[in-house]
Amino acid sequence: MTKDELNDESGMANGKQDVYYTSSAIRGSAQQTFAPEQALRALESCMADSEICEAGLGDCSESFLRFLGELLVISPPTQDALRSHPEWLSWLKKSVNYFWAESTVNPNHTIYPDYEAEYATWLSKEHLNSEAIEGLRAFRRREYLRIAYLDIAGLIPFEQVVKRLSGLAEWAIGKTLGLCWETLSQEVLSGMTPPAVFEGFAVIALGKLGGCELNYSSDVDLIFCRRSSSSEEELRFFTRLGERLIQALSRAGLDGFLYRVDMRLRPHGETGPLVPTIDNLMNYYESWGEAWERQALIKARFAAGDPKLGKRFQDFVDAFTFARQMDDSSLEEIKRVKHRSEKEYSLDGNRVHLKHGAGGIRDIEFYVQYFQLIAGWKQPEVRIGSTLAALSALAKAKVLLEGEDFNHQWRKTGRKGGRTVSFSPGGKEVWFFFEIRTSAL
Repeated sequence: MTKDELNDESGMANGKQDVYYTSSAIRGSAQQTFAPEQALRALESCMADSEICEAGLGDCSESFLRFLGELLVISPPTQDALRSHPEWLSWLKKSVNYFWAESTVNPNHTIYPDYEAEYATWLSKEHLNSEAIEGLRAFRRREYLRIAYLDIAGLIPFEQVVKRLSGLAEWAIGKTLGLCWETLSQEVLSGMTPPAVFEGFAVIALGKLGGCELNYSSDVDLIFCRRSSSSEEELRFFTRLGERLIQALSRAGLDGFLYRVDMRLRPHGETGPLVPTIDNLMNYYESWGEAWERQALIKARFAAGDPKLGKRFQDFVDAFTFARQMDDSSLEEIKRVKHRSEKEYSLDGNRVHLKHGAGGIRDIEFYVQYFQLIAGWKQPEVRIGSTLAALSALAKAKVLLEGEDFNHQWRKTGRKGGRTVSFSPGGKEVWFFFEIRTSAL
């Protein structure tokens, strides 16, 4: 046997030994998860999908492998993401190690990523020549992987999870708006001078995004507005811009879509103009807006576009939403809307619908916003978009009755792969357990 042949055989032996050690580490880590068999299959499948993943897993700590295994079990699309982009495993490991080191040195310091800076690095290294929107989709998908891992590993609390998801969405919407604006400006051939980027057009977030409580698979509830102008050309430009933005956010690509967009909360719903002027928008709420629409404005927040226009609408919302005490007829109207929703989502009594069912997320949000409207006109401390923060504020303001303080308790159940939430309406404690299904990854 020649020296070269000996070296080849030695290399093959070492390679087999490395695979053995990697498999042994994976088995040991999987045994520590809440679902050992499923975690083992998921990790072994990940290793078999790509040589890059196989090499990357061989260099991971037992702790990292354990939480990765749990994430792959809870969210199978995570495995699809690593299968499509095996190089993300190395990035994820470095990112988690950096986060761990920083949080150890500064345990009281909250670390949030600089998405603009990270995206610039991302473009220069990985997606320099790719279509801009496709690059954004991949960037968002990769960031979801990081947030979900930090979440599953218990490295960030629930409040930081939803704040990160909301911050990412807000940044992505602004970035997408800029891309759509530049593309549309280049297509204008009628002699019109297009408005400068972000001038005269604003995106307002409502719902979970407005309250900075977006979850992994939330839609984004948006309304648009434009500066007041009688120009037909501006009307056409901004309407097309709004349409382009919705399409760009919603259309799927190789790495899925950015966000599902829901525009039904705009004035007059689906039949209303897509991009009303700021004056028409404010006039609608003052003259024709229903009580439930005033309730929705509690979470209204400027998200992207012209900051001056956004501030003008935000100032209006702050002054209008809690300007006066809610009368009995308005409160009854809100209750009727809630009852219609309950009938629409009524289920078999033996089933539990976490979002729309009795005692579910919608019930909690309705309860909180209802009392915010009652108390907010004279107690400014309860005028908060976040549901969890509003709960605390309402309790401190002694707005809630004894036994109705919603002793909410969001806590990690790492070995269970989910969360439990406890609240006590009417003094009867109710517990829910639900898995984190990161289906949007």
